[in-house]
Amino acid sequence: MLRFIVSLFFLVAAVAATGLKYDNNYNLKSGASLTSFACSDGANGLITKYHISSVSELASKLKSNVYIAGSPTIAGWNSPSCGLCYEARNPTNNKSFLFVAVDVAHPDIVSGADAFVVASPNGLAAGTFGITVTAKPLNACFK
Repeated sequence: MLRFIVSLFFLVAAVAATGLKYDNNYNLKSGASLTSFACSDGANGLITKYHISSVSELASKLKSNVYIAGSPTIAGWNSPSCGLCYEARNPTNNKSFLFVAVDVAHPDIVSGADAFVVASPNGLAAGTFGITVTAKPLNACFK
């Protein structure tokens, strides 16, 4: 039920602008431990679900050009929304990327610079800009 509510939230949020900013801890090549994120262990954690321990190991489970991000859909540790797939789209240039939610972020989505530049208005990792976010099926993000 909670996954439905969270998915519904983002389907509704796709109509309204949400912000995107970046933090290099979310870069896929960071090699960060998944224990750094809310979606680490526990029944809904990525360590438990995929038997991995780092961001680079998670990257090997993702399709190419899929990133990770902190999201308002993640309420905290072991959230049922851990690992859900979303599309972030910049409505001003129509550039987008897919991401997997791995951590808490409020009020904006927080991606790595690697994802941020994909949709950035100027192709640079600087500032914050508006995006729309849409829930996607898991097979859009995972191999």
